Amino acid sequence: MASPTADKTNVKPRRKRRWFQFGLPTLLGLVTLSAVVLGLIVNSAERQRRAVAAVRSLGGVVYYEDDKPFAAGPPFWLRKWFGPDYIANVVAVYLTDTHVGDAGLESLTGLTRLQVLDLSNTRISDAGLAHLSALTGLRTLYLYNTPVSDAGLEHLKALTGLRELYLDNGQLSDAGLAELRAALPHCDIQGP
Repeated sequence: MASPTADKTNVKPRRKRRWFQFGLPTLLGLVTLSAVVLGLIVNSAERQRRAVAAVRSLGGVVYYEDDKPFAAGPPFWLRKWFGPDYIANVVAVYLTDTHVGDAGLESLTGLTRLQVLDLSNTRISDAGLAHLSALTGLRTLYLYNTPVSDAGLEHLKALTGLRELYLDNGQLSDAGLAELRAALPHCDIQGP
């Protein structure tokens, strides 16, 4: 039998491991994961930036979530350094009295956090409302004085988060409005 002191002399001292010691595969995995996450953020911000540029080219007005009166946001220097589209989401778009048509609404699909949309006094028709179905965060929609008919109201049924809808034109029937009210029970529909 070997003595206990003989075993201790043959044992090499263990090196103390540092906390953030990674192997090459782990490091490459972390870099790849970081690149994917950053790519998703940049892609979303670029879609929003293109949508904002399209709205402004049509003469519309855009409000970000950190614009007053909506809420307080990040520090000014951060917004100036990165740009508003990388820091805050667009929450309101006003295209009132502009020449926006049905094709112009396609650019709004990049504004996934949009809450308020005003299309009053525009040429938006039934076909244009199909582009709004992707705006699931939309809470308030103004469609005063637009050529929207009952066929266009079918596209609005997908907006289950809609809480206020303002309509005012002679092309809507009572049956079409009743059908829309049944499809959106939580929406306050102000119409003719």
